[in-house]
Amino acid sequence: WWNSIRAVSTLAWVAENARQATGELSDERLVVRDVRNFEWLGGRDCVPRWEVRPYELGHLAAVDLFASTWGDPRVAHLIVSFVFSDVPPLAFSIETRREQSERWSILAGFMKSYEIILIAADERDVVRVRTNVRGEQVARYRLKSTPQMRRKLLTLYVEHMNDLARRPRFYNTVLRNCTTEVVRILSAAGRRVPLDWRVLVSGHVPRYLHELGLLEDTRPFAEVAADANIVAAAQAAQDDVDFWKRIREPRHP
Repeated sequence: WWNSIRAVSTLAWVAENARQATGELSDERLVVRDVRNFEWLGGRDCVPRWEVRPYELGHLAAVDLFASTWGDPRVAHLIVSFVFSDVPPLAFSIETRREQSERWSILAGFMKSYEIILIAADERDVVRVRTNVRGEQVARYRLKSTPQMRRKLLTLYVEHMNDLARRPRFYNTVLRNCTTEVVRILSAAGRRVPLDWRVLVSGHVPRYLHELGLLEDTRPFAEVAADANIVAAAQAAQDDVDFWKRIREPRHP
């Protein structure tokens, strides 16, 4: 009976989960369809915008990790963003794909209640909704990477979202969530992340990655974390088209 319960892709989804993005890689070019670039008005109110965006792989310059917390700092939502030298970053957020009638529940997350979705989005959407609309605390960390690792990691994200579009799967509160999926993808890209309790307590992931030497900033983590918070910069930027640049400006002269 349990195995007979199958994830599906054709349900009455909430607006922000309506489309699973897909991508096409050819030579040095990536084209992503259904990139989410919503205008958030407050709460769950939004103006939907789904876009097709091209990216030149030769301009892929860096990979950033955003950690967003609300209430309990031990619980975080992780977003991986690919930074290009010529266009705004491409951010990936692994989330529950909710139906319009559903509300989030940790217990329900164990019981095949939610499908999983890999959202490809503009940072003015997926980051700004957290800093400027929902009032969450968001920090940005630069991952240590090589050009080869960045390209392989991006390729794995594209393959993952294409696979989800073909074969929907369920979210699981512990085994398949925003943190465990990021760790799986990092590992597959050659950045070994040993199994650790901090992988499950997601608010500790940035510190854990720092201990593993996977963050570019090698200062003591307390200093790194103090400079990582982007809330003030994001709120000052509002919906500036250069939002992505302004949240990366140094906090100190």
